[in-house]
Amino acid sequence: QLCKDAALNINDFRGVPCILTLDLASKLDLTSVIAVFQKGAHFYIFGKHYLPESAVEPGMPNHELYRGWKIQERLIVTQGPRTDYSRLEKDVLEFRDKFKPRLIGVDPNYNAEHFRQNMEAAGVPIIEIPHNSARFSEPMKDLASLIVSGRLHHDGDPVLDWAVGNVTAKVDMKGNVYPRKTHQDNKIDPAVALIANMAEQLRMVEAPKSIYATAPSM
Repeated sequence: QLCKDAALNINDFRGVPCILTLDLASKLDLTSVIAVFQKGAHFYIFGKHYLPESAVEPGMPNHELYRGWKIQERLIVTQGPRTDYSRLEKDVLEFRDKFKPRLIGVDPNYNAEHFRQNMEAAGVPIIEIPHNSARFSEPMKDLASLIVSGRLHHDGDPVLDWAVGNVTAKVDMKGNVYPRKTHQDNKIDPAVALIANMAEQLRMVEAPKSIYATAPSM
């Protein structure tokens, strides 16, 4: 609730620097596209989330949540037993044309190769963002700080809110943290896409501590 601002509208962010990241799935997991725009010391999040219709049928885990989000137009349900990547590719191309993201990133280890080939054939360069503790540890810590400081905002996205709430931090022997699910059915794909996005946002900041600098209230 600290980050929710239902008045936010993505169309007001044309020309604002942004990064687009994707967490790809094919069957029961969510496929999520997360756009993060930066204005000064503040970050603004907008998401699109996809599931195949087979995952939304009665009796499937979370089906009541998913059906509600579909009605709210917060979840895109595609026909068939797998997420329709052609719909995803269409949406990414439309976003590229409208908002000119600084980069578009995907996890190289899962379902990404065919998507990347199609995007590059359409003139959209894709970068690989490994999903590992070395890449994710600092962004996870930074996200927590940004939330507490009131510098992270989203438009009331209930799917993202749920996913972030499902994240638990696994700590390795070196003190690095990595996102894990609290339960098998509690999906975290949107949160993973957000962490990957922030990893790139922070990598592009010449002085990372500048995101905590005093900023005017909005």
